Amino acid sequence: MVPAVLHLVYTPLGEEPVRRFLRSYDTMRAGAEHRLVLILNGGSTPWFESVVEDRDVDVHRIEGDGILDLDAYRLALKHRAAGAYCFLNSYSELQAEDWLTKLLGPLREPGVGMTGAGGSYETLRAHYPWMPPVFASSSALPGKLRESLGAARARLWVNRRFPPFPNAHVRTNAFALRADVIRRLDWPAVRTKPDAWALESGRAGLSSQVQSLGLQLRIVGADGRAFAPADWPASGTVRSGGQRNLLVADNRTKEYAGAPPDGRRALQSLAWGPPQAVAE
Repeated sequence: MVPAVLHLVYTPLGEEPVRRFLRSYDTMRAGAEHRLVLILNGGSTPWFESVVEDRDVDVHRIEGDGILDLDAYRLALKHRAAGAYCFLNSYSELQAEDWLTKLLGPLREPGVGMTGAGGSYETLRAHYPWMPPVFASSSALPGKLRESLGAARARLWVNRRFPPFPNAHVRTNAFALRADVIRRLDWPAVRTKPDAWALESGRAGLSSQVQSLGLQLRIVGADGRAFAPADWPASGTVRSGGQRNLLVADNRTKEYAGAPPDGRRALQSLAWGPPQAVAE
């Protein structure tokens, strides 16, 4: 069955993000037969029709004012049968030829259950003793979570749902799964940002569930190499090695690339540990 590439179009962002994605899609060959599905999230808008005009794509429309990425993917999966799925968020920009072949390739290997263009060891639970106190506390307990639950309840919520550092997980900005693996996952509705964080990197998150099935995680670089979690800090992908080996860029990778040296070191430390653990 032909793989499906599900790209999220969050219309409140305007037309430029999807135009940037489609420019990269037109420039970088996928390397594998597939069906491109644009998930229209956030309501219809006149500019969208001009963007997709004359393109051979499927459009999955989500009613309402917009939902979170992982929930949009969950709903789209119910209407798109495929042997494997590649999920790309609204900010995704493809960086290398044969990007789909590279992402899907490891899924054909015995024991591999999930791939992505980037991963992280980060966890909301960590105190990050190597980080400045203000930065560490803000990363461990994001402001929205503190505001909605209060500091004490937020800490309890985090400790229950997130493992300690290092918490290896595939980032859900750009990732791929086989259909047979998806059918074995618990992919609940995602209504709040804390729910989304938990589904990405929590104890019951997608990466954790894949590993609990006895399957492995891999991130894939622009050079086509697939990296096991132990090798992620040296992969040259997200917040590593100047991101020279990045297969899919997004707003977070651009944030890192555009940060001053101190900012890059801080972001790198959140992802991988003390600064000396990762060579720039």
